[in-house]
Amino acid sequence: HKCKPCPKAWMWHEDSCYTLSDRSETWQESVRFCSAQNASLLTIKSKSVLEFIKSMKLRKYWLGLSNKEYQNYQNLDETIISSNW
Repeated sequence: HKCKPCPKAWMWHEDSCYTLSDRSETWQESVRFCSAQNASLLTIKSKSVLEFIKSMKLRKYWLGLSNKEYQNYQNLDETIISSNW
């Protein structure tokens, strides 16, 4: 992308910026870390974003969805479009 809309070391995909962190933190700590950078944990809202993330072949990552006690879920934006994990 010519105008470089993302911060250094972030990746541009479909009008959004993405970064990977090597920090080992809990889901809640990761939410706070992202928030401090004016960002949020990953929310997948399209098949192309899902394919983009899957292409990275990541072993561990946090999404904007967290399991809570007794299999209830906490979702940052209330959107679930896929169970393709």
